[in-house]
Amino acid sequence: MAERRDTLARVRGLVARRGPPCVAILGCGFTGAAAAIALIEAAEGRLRLVIVDRDRSRGGGIAYGRARAGERMNVRARDLSIFHDRPGDFAEWMASLLGDDACGAPGLGPSGAAGADLATIADSFAPRAMFANYVRRRLAQTVAAHPHVTLETLEREARRISPAPGGGFSVTLNEGPELHADAVALATGYGDPQPRFGRSPHEPIAPRDLAGLRRVALIGAGLTMADVLLRLRADGCEAQVEVISRRALAPRAHAETAARPPALRTPAGVRLADLLRDLRAATRAAEAAGRPWQGEVNRLRPHAQHIWHGLTEEDRARFMRHLRPFWDAHRHRLPPAQHERLTAELARPRTRLRAGRILSASGEAPCRLRVAWRGERGIASLDVDLAIDCSGHRPDLSSPLLASLIEQRLAAPDPAGVGLRVSADGRLWRPEGGDVSGLFALGPLGQGSLFEITAVPEIARQAALAAQTLRDLLSMRGAAPACAAQGGG
Repeated sequence: MAERRDTLARVRGLVARRGPPCVAILGCGFTGAAAAIALIEAAEGRLRLVIVDRDRSRGGGIAYGRARAGERMNVRARDLSIFHDRPGDFAEWMASLLGDDACGAPGLGPSGAAGADLATIADSFAPRAMFANYVRRRLAQTVAAHPHVTLETLEREARRISPAPGGGFSVTLNEGPELHADAVALATGYGDPQPRFGRSPHEPIAPRDLAGLRRVALIGAGLTMADVLLRLRADGCEAQVEVISRRALAPRAHAETAARPPALRTPAGVRLADLLRDLRAATRAAEAAGRPWQGEVNRLRPHAQHIWHGLTEEDRARFMRHLRPFWDAHRHRLPPAQHERLTAELARPRTRLRAGRILSASGEAPCRLRVAWRGERGIASLDVDLAIDCSGHRPDLSSPLLASLIEQRLAAPDPAGVGLRVSADGRLWRPEGGDVSGLFALGPLGQGSLFEITAVPEIARQAALAAQTLRDLLSMRGAAPACAAQGGG
């Protein structure tokens, strides 16, 4: 406790000497944008924000920034907002655009009518590109409404974070001088994940290359697979497609109408086996009563972090090893129309969904896969013209930025091995215990510690918590002289 008080006093003294506090946000997908907005709204005095991201467009990231025309969100508009305390903001923003052809408003509702009311819009699955546009607009509006906050963007890549002499942090960039900041929020999400097998699902395929494909392997059967498979077919690919995953579980569909029953109160310390038993019983009872089973999964969501924290380390490992594919298929669902298209495609002879484990992959196009098929003995070889890794994302702890933190013992991998150890507000934890004052990892970087931290509502809520912690830490109150911190421009 005394050490923490000394750290706070040192940081506050540094801020007083240098002017308004400077916070560096590394990454500007949804997580980075949410962090910036939360920090701006929390600051009552002068504040300097510096966003570091190679992608010059703010608010997109992997999930939304690379979306193609017509691709839809997998969540209803009513459940999307960059403000943690305004859950209907995205739907309201879309409603305000009706009639504005430049924003793509027509066709938001299921009927395609531009005059759809707010309730219809809230229940719709909006275009992903529109959500990215919403995030950018809201960030720009928040900056404009708070003149005491300055926001800069560096089109760079952060490679290393180190404690700076006298307090704060030095961020080494891929080019230019170091950036000095009083606090740093890592919002890199999954980063730029490298495929484990074959080609990245986000790498475009030229039409001339599609025409010559005879057999394609999609490795993984989640939401990314659904996107890639339907995109391939929409682009005219007629190849035989082999979808391979350990459990062969494709995403389920959302209910036709939003299923929002009251949240389920689950006591801390519940055993995984009991939780699974109760959830199965609840879904069976719901279907028997004519209610959508999806509602029973939704009831767990508000308490998912609390439940995850209460599980033993053994139960967490058991869940990640055996049950996560089942949870993902039922929790991360597809819009009904997209699910119908996927189901129809998987029923056709030209597409097969099989359970198997990829042992190795040689090459990309063409590619030879070594597969252990479920229920079969021995190892089989599968030759394909193209393999695409759709097995999902996890932060790359070997990337230079994250590796630098782990090497300096400023961060520790979570026991599940899918991210970094963090608090609910994103504070990083050292291997020996205790948080690193002024250093945060937000969003998917903390999924091993918090589990339910990869979706919009949870990220927005965590960003608000982090902003409150940083406001107290950096005393972002009252006017101060101009900031003298230096950064590469």
